[in-house]
Amino acid sequence: MSNNDFEKVIITIKVRGSNEEYDFEVDSKVTVEELLFKFNEFLSIHKSSVKENQRYIVMVETKHDFIDPTLTIEEAGLWEGSILILTPV
Repeated sequence: MSNNDFEKVIITIKVRGSNEEYDFEVDSKVTVEELLFKFNEFLSIHKSSVKENQRYIVMVETKHDFIDPTLTIEEAGLWEGSILILTPV
């Protein structure tokens, strides 16, 4: 794989307090923050009750550990099928 090739992964996002989950296909070099921006854009289009620019605390479901949103998907150790739990703040 060259430096210009990015591995695509599907990350599942769950919001604490909701039974819904959302799958997003992203490049592994995208930051967690960019993924959250994409998630907020999606919600603002499809859910009228969502606050614009909602901020979240991000955890990985299997690790029960917080993630630095400035890390890339790859740097954060996320892979195909990883599940992020978002807690609105």
